[in-house]
Amino acid sequence: MTLNPKKVLGIDPGYARCGWAIVEKQRDKNILVDAGCFETNAKMPYQERLQKVASHIQSLMRKHNPDTLALEKLFFSTNLPC
Repeated sequence: MTLNPKKVLGIDPGYARCGWAIVEKQRDKNILVDAGCFETNAKMPYQERLQKVASHIQSLMRKHNPDTLALEKLFFSTNLPC
């Protein structure tokens, strides 16, 4: 692991929609290199949807070769009225 990563792959996980971004430190700035949202078909079996997400993330890692990965923690909650 790099102590001062120059390129980070950030992932907002999900099997219906998986958001991602590549951010790279260039001099004193963080530059957005690439970003997107990968979606799977709701009619596909759950296992196939997870495999599609995994394949997409693997291809992002091969393409961008990040130094580190940041993964948003999932939490589930019920919206409460104010």
